[in-house]
Amino acid sequence: MEILTRIKAGEQPFSAWGYVTLKVTKNSKPEYIRLPIKSIGVVDVMENLAKEVPTAPSAVKFVAADSKEGKAMNLKEDRMMEYCNESDEGYLLKLREHNNRAMWNVLLAGLAATIEDTDGTPVVVSNDEHSATEVKNRERAIVILKGSGISNEHLVAITDAIRDLTRLEKDRVERE
Repeated sequence: MEILTRIKAGEQPFSAWGYVTLKVTKNSKPEYIRLPIKSIGVVDVMENLAKEVPTAPSAVKFVAADSKEGKAMNLKEDRMMEYCNESDEGYLLKLREHNNRAMWNVLLAGLAATIEDTDGTPVVVSNDEHSATEVKNRERAIVILKGSGISNEHLVAITDAIRDLTRLEKDRVERE
């Protein structure tokens, strides 16, 4: 076990590498592929995404203490209450779009593999274990990955593994 007593500029003791195993079916037979993943740079992506989470519309409503709602909340006096409408269609659409964008951004930041266009031009460059993945063309990378047959289940499995790796590495360093 390493005991971390100093952090020097340019060093990255919080970076970690790992793999996510995905099941794919080829010619009616299950096969497994391993994708390398890394944690470096993912925390920044996750923090930026957290700032962009949409909020449900809200409204202020008068609630009388002796009303059904007031009694359910054990109100002693009448009061104005703020209610969030988490079933609002516009909000739900924005939330789905945000969650989809979040998954793709985490995947692209944490995937430790280069993604190339048909002409060999890299649209995502993995670099090494001590530097963040460089996303040169996010939209094209997503098109390439979707065209490669990546399923929604794969997308969820990969992003969950990247988040877990990032969290586990952070927890490991904090324990030491």
